[in-house]
Amino acid sequence: MVAIDLSKLEQQIGLLRESYTEPERFSRALHALLSFYQRYSYRPHRRAMRKTFLPSYNLPQQVLPQIEIGLRKTAQAHPEETLTLAQTLWQDPYFEPRVLAAYLLGQLPAQYSDQLSALLRTWLAQPIDRGVLEMLLTKAITPLQQANQWKPFVLELLTSPEDHLRNYGLAALAHTLDQFSLEELPGLLNEIKPLIESADDKFTANLAKVVENLARRSPQETVYILKLILIETPGSAIERRIRSYVPFFPEESAQSLAEAIKKHARLRELESQVAPPPSEDETSTQKN
Repeated sequence: MVAIDLSKLEQQIGLLRESYTEPERFSRALHALLSFYQRYSYRPHRRAMRKTFLPSYNLPQQVLPQIEIGLRKTAQAHPEETLTLAQTLWQDPYFEPRVLAAYLLGQLPAQYSDQLSALLRTWLAQPIDRGVLEMLLTKAITPLQQANQWKPFVLELLTSPEDHLRNYGLAALAHTLDQFSLEELPGLLNEIKPLIESADDKFTANLAKVVENLARRSPQETVYILKLILIETPGSAIERRIRSYVPFFPEESAQSLAEAIKKHARLRELESQVAPPPSEDETSTQKN
């Protein structure tokens, strides 16, 4: 970990607190702070997966968490100003201000859950960078959780007619599945069942994360649903998708699921070998 002068950083965070009620001034001070700690000579490993495709600063890893800690009490004490500031930071083209926007929203009291859910719906209506989405679904949701509105919000996303919102719902579920009780898991499985059946590639990554977590929480119930999907869904694509889930399960459940995939493939091959009955035109031609 790179050594930084914490007393200097605290002074700079103090300037952020002073400008908290003036979003434009705050934004300028934030970028000045981030630029101060930018590691211009740092080059990440070539094979390292990028956390974001937005412009971002190469910062020592402790800088942004220290900023969040330093602003926590201010955000909690001034919820209206926090809402206004977060919306300004969200418009910033850089990754770090958007992460900070998500964190500040997470400091709102539970009585602001309606305003927060409305704001999230507005933001999620547009395509969002992968890294920013992860921060939003982990840092901003505390008020919704405290107001018992997070689970309904996730289900709202999962049942949306918009594909990108359903995908965001899968991402949200992947991050917070542990907050759902075992009794709620069968209902969640039924909600994601059509997405697994569709074999749509846009859902692949988030579906895999959800199924992996479901396999850990409730392997037997999850295997049952996946077998049902195999029975109801023709073609080899569904076999490939469900085969990718096999390693997520304990040995016994994994073997059972693998056998179901093999059976599905055998039946598909047999059906392809059966010649279709002659059409009426062919029958008439033979008679003549």
